[in-house]
Amino acid sequence: MSGRIVSHENVQGEYRLTITKTGPAGLTKFNQSGRFSTAANVETHVGSATVSLEKGAHYDVQFLIEAAGRSYVCDAPGGAKI
Repeated sequence: MSGRIVSHENVQGEYRLTITKTGPAGLTKFNQSGRFSTAANVETHVGSATVSLEKGAHYDVQFLIEAAGRSYVCDAPGGAKI
């Protein structure tokens, strides 16, 4: 999975992608952050992670973007359950 950014104008900023997986095998937390730059109306993917889920596991995702003096948060609690 990755973060996806689409803007109506050229923009640059920073992102943070946090994935937390909880299950019978324990807890795993993945954090990735960095800078990005994207042109208007162009889909830009940032960060990248592969999460395997065993039976009884689930994951939560939080994606934070800071750009043009504003912050945007996308939460996906309960991203997937098996």
